[in-house]
Amino acid sequence: MTSLSGMEEGEGARRGGSASATAHALAVSFLLAATAFAALPPVFRVSPSPDELSWGRRSLVPWWFPEPRIMDKTLWSADYRQKYTQCIHHPTLARIVYRTVLTAAGYDKPPEAVWKYGASYNENIDRGNYLPLKMRRALRLTNAAFFAATVLVVYFGALRVLASPILAVLAALPIVVEPTMRVGYKAVVPYAGADALFIFLLVFFWYVWLFVKDRPLAAVVWLGLVGGLAVSTKVNGLFVLAAAMVYYAVFARGWLRLAVPSGILALAAAVFLALDPVYFGGGFQWGWMVFRDTVALMFRLKEVTTDTSWGSFTKMETLAGAFPYLPFIVPAAAAVWRARSAQWFAVTFAWAVSIVVCNLALIYMPQPRYAAPARIAFFILVMAAGLSLWRGERESPAAVADSPGDPGRPAGGRH
Repeated sequence: MTSLSGMEEGEGARRGGSASATAHALAVSFLLAATAFAALPPVFRVSPSPDELSWGRRSLVPWWFPEPRIMDKTLWSADYRQKYTQCIHHPTLARIVYRTVLTAAGYDKPPEAVWKYGASYNENIDRGNYLPLKMRRALRLTNAAFFAATVLVVYFGALRVLASPILAVLAALPIVVEPTMRVGYKAVVPYAGADALFIFLLVFFWYVWLFVKDRPLAAVVWLGLVGGLAVSTKVNGLFVLAAAMVYYAVFARGWLRLAVPSGILALAAAVFLALDPVYFGGGFQWGWMVFRDTVALMFRLKEVTTDTSWGSFTKMETLAGAFPYLPFIVPAAAAVWRARSAQWFAVTFAWAVSIVVCNLALIYMPQPRYAAPARIAFFILVMAAGLSLWRGERESPAAVADSPGDPGRPAGGRH
């Protein structure tokens, strides 16, 4: 009798595992189809972006800076200055990815056309100042692939939180339909730039953090590595690194309060420097000059943009355009507050708030690609909180008590 009972339990476990695998496969297939439906039209239809020529050029220029290192800027040629500016304008990871894609597609020379920023958009289009069609599509398809990967990571992260494929799909759907990801040439997928890869790495940072939050060594390795890759894509990746460091300084015990944040920062810095060789080869003086010039370039570009008629916005106009969810902030805050005792909450809250607050505090115009990280982080936090509460209210106390070991189930007790 015992043997028969054991066989029945084993068969039931196998059926349950098969049903679970089928549910995950259906969920992933649905999300991929929905993402393709949302992302592919702008890949093939949206007008050229003004910056795509610059990205095509800087992606096909080697990301390592040419020798020799010349400290005296009066001796720099125009070509040397241009390549130096390309190296410090953005960290290198997105350019490495684009270079790999373009060379695989048969493009090994930078485009000859140059976008004239003093002319109007239509004048540039009339002059043919845009990437060849196949080249543009190669970059946009790369962005669309990262968009799809982002949606899937949101799904699996939400699955960790909600323990339900259906609810995880619902949590990921706002990302699929988010207009800053796909509508117009200023959105993330149509825009040739670092944003699609950057958003993927931000979301992946949250995903791995959910798994390693209680394992100090794994946290140092994974958060340092993924955080370093994020900073090597856009400097704003520092926001999530700072959130992780503050989190462990507060929640870790004893000497780990110092060791874990220090380890995360050290590994992230090592990854960043390994991917940005422009900092090396000229000693400390050269590296310090590169850092100063990088910061100065960021401020100079902001001044140039805000001096234009199309780039002048008040802070309230920027916030209203970049983050139109302020009218819903009270119910969203209520849902988040009620979910505060869940095991996943502290990590997700620290991650999301660092992105939303820091990005909205620093952006100076409501460009869709600037607003996208804040919107996506907001959706992930609010959907996780709201759906976890909805799920908990629908379950009976007995059902909750029957599965205390489920790692994906929000558990009681504040972390």
